[in-house]
Amino acid sequence: MLIDFICLFLSTIMLINSFRKLKIEFNGRVYFYWFFWVVFVLPLWLDYLIGKPDYSSWGHRMYGFSISYDDDITRIIYAIFLLFMQIILLYHRPKLFLKRRGCNESIDNRSLNKNSLLSKKIIFICFIMSMISPMMCILSGFPRVLITIGWREKYLFQEFSKRGVSTYVEKFAYIGVIACIIIIGFKISMDKWNNFFLKLLAIVLLIMNINAESKRSIILFLIVVSVYIYFLKHRDENVFKVVIYILISMVAVVAISIFVKTYYRGYSGFSAIYTTLRIDFFRDDTVKLAIYSILYPDKIKILSFPFESYLMQFGYFFVISLLVGKGIVAIPRIGYNQYLTAALIDSPISEAKFMTTSMFDEAIANFGLCGIVIIAVLLSYFLSFADELTDFETVLWISFGILYSMYSLDYILVYLEVIIFIYIYMRFNLKKNRL
Repeated sequence: MLIDFICLFLSTIMLINSFRKLKIEFNGRVYFYWFFWVVFVLPLWLDYLIGKPDYSSWGHRMYGFSISYDDDITRIIYAIFLLFMQIILLYHRPKLFLKRRGCNESIDNRSLNKNSLLSKKIIFICFIMSMISPMMCILSGFPRVLITIGWREKYLFQEFSKRGVSTYVEKFAYIGVIACIIIIGFKISMDKWNNFFLKLLAIVLLIMNINAESKRSIILFLIVVSVYIYFLKHRDENVFKVVIYILISMVAVVAISIFVKTYYRGYSGFSAIYTTLRIDFFRDDTVKLAIYSILYPDKIKILSFPFESYLMQFGYFFVISLLVGKGIVAIPRIGYNQYLTAALIDSPISEAKFMTTSMFDEAIANFGLCGIVIIAVLLSYFLSFADELTDFETVLWISFGILYSMYSLDYILVYLEVIIFIYIYMRFNLKKNRL
C-alpha cells in the first residue's frame, strides 16, 4: 500500500535525524523512540523485505490476527499511528516543574557517566532489589531454579508452578536484573577489592534472576537496558560502535529464540519460526487487532467499556494480590492480555491463555482511536518526567516504559510499585542531603 511506503520513508528520515542529534542530546526519550521504532516500525519493513507472518497456518489460535493484519483501513490507521507516535516522541517536549537531578546534589549520585561513582546507599538499594526474586525461590524450597537454565522446559515447571510463588518470582526478576546491570556497569565508591567483590556478587545475582524468570524476554530486556546504560556512559563516543553492538545483540537474541523453538518447542520450517518470532518480539499485530476491533466490533470485541481493563487489573497490586491469593478479600482480576487473547482466538475469557500485549493496544481497546492521542500525550509527559530525575532513577522509569510496551499492565505492576517506592525514598533523602 502507498501509505505503508510513505510511513516507512518518513519514519526512516526521523530515525536518521534522531541519530544525527545524538551528540547534541541523548536522553531516555530518544532511547525509547529507538525502542518504539524497532518494536513497531521495523515489522512494517519486514513485511516487504522478508514477508508477512503466516497467521492463517495457525488455524483458530490466530483468528484475530488473520482477519485484522491485512485489512486496508486497519493498515492505514496503523501507519498514521506510527507517524503520530514518532512525531510526539521526538518533537513534543513538555516542560515539567521539576529541577533536573534534584537539588544541588553531587555528580556521583546523579549522572551515570563514565567517570561517575555509585554511592553506598544506591548500591544498597540495588542489592536489595536484586535479592528479592532469588530469596523467594530459596524460601519456597526451590533453590534449584536459580541454577537451572531453562527450568520451564524441564521437569521443574509443573512442580514449581504449583507453589503459586512462581508468578511473583518472574515479576521481581526484572527488578533484580536491572539492579544488577547498574552495579556491574558503573564504578563503585569503594576500594578496588570491595569493588571487584560487589561486581562479582552482582554477576552471580544477575544469573540467578535470569534463571528465575527463565524466558527469552528477560534476555531481551537485559540487552535493551544494557545498551541504554552504555549510551549514558559513552554519550560522546562513535554512534556506529553502539549500533554494531545493538545489531550483534539482536542477532544473539534471535539465535537463542530459534534454538529454543526448534530444540524444545518442536517448531520447524521457515514460515512457522518466522511467524512465532514476529509474535514474540514485535507488537504491531496486537495494535492492529485493537484498531480492527474498534472498526468492526461486530467481528471482534476486546473490551465492553472504557477503563475496563485498567479497573480489572487493580487487584494485581502486590499487597492486594496477596490478600486475594489468601482469600482474605474477593476482587475480580482479569489482565488485559487475557481480554485480548479471548478476542484473538474468539473464545470466552475463562478459556483464554496469555498473549503478550502493549500499552498502545490497551489504550486503543479502552478509548477507541482517541486512545492513540491519549497514550501518546501521556507517554510524552512520562518521558519528560523520567528525564528530569537522577540518571539512576531515569534508567528505572524508562525501563518501566519498555516493559509496558512488551507486557500487560498486570504483569508489571509490582515493578511500578517498587520504583515508586524508590522515587519517594530518593526525594526524601535528596531533600535531607543524605545521598
